[in-house]
Amino acid sequence: MPGILEYTCGNCGFKEEVLYKEFFLCPEASPPHNMTPTEYKAWEREHFAWLKSNTRRYTCDACWLILSVPINISLSDWKSWKASNERGHRSYSKYPFVQKLVLLIERHLIDQPGASIDLGSLSCPYCNKLLEERGEFKPVCPQCGSGEAKFGGHGVASLPRGKVWPPIA
Repeated sequence: MPGILEYTCGNCGFKEEVLYKEFFLCPEASPPHNMTPTEYKAWEREHFAWLKSNTRRYTCDACWLILSVPINISLSDWKSWKASNERGHRSYSKYPFVQKLVLLIERHLIDQPGASIDLGSLSCPYCNKLLEERGEFKPVCPQCGSGEAKFGGHGVASLPRGKVWPPIA
């Protein structure tokens, strides 16, 4: 399901809701069942710490794109993720840009086992501008051009049946 982000411009007050595109190219952990709220918060902190040290995030503000790739992963874990993703409802194989990244990552893992993955500069598949290596958007207000937009929340969007999201570039 596509995600919605809400931003409000701190300069002019314009509110914007955007559908963002996200590609997460590594195994995602699920919390264990039957956790107390305290246990869940602890698990969530550990999970976010793991993500911060084991993945790299790229963004394109113009296209509302987030791309997360592994920095450290074993070849066997990578192949497991790849096989499960190919069977999933949002298979990476639908997206030529992501297919190329998957091949680059796999080639790196085969050629340089144990070395951290560095894909270098990457371009946005939608606009071809260089992706920025950061985890959150820095939007510009479409009304006044200010860079003072503040995050106001997130949600889930519903799309017409059969619409592919993220769109294929």
